[in-house]
Amino acid sequence: MSVSLSDAVDDLLRRPTQDAGRLHLLAQFCIEAFDREGLPGVRGGKANEVGIRGLGRQKDWDLAYVRAGKPRLLGSGLN
Repeated sequence: MSVSLSDAVDDLLRRPTQDAGRLHLLAQFCIEAFDREGLPGVRGGKANEVGIRGLGRQKDWDLAYVRAGKPRLLGSGLN
């Protein structure tokens, strides 16, 4: 099922700010939008975060596009 931006924002605004899943629909909308624009394979959203090793620790990213073993696009704060 395709997620509209309006549905994602409505869902976000309905949920309490402490709800860990409040941004799942927004993440799904972003994944679908990247796919429509020619960037398939973006991962993230509900239970599909991508762990990327940083300088001090590993960070789980809410949206990630990894190509040739390297992160090319990372988004955090969406889940």
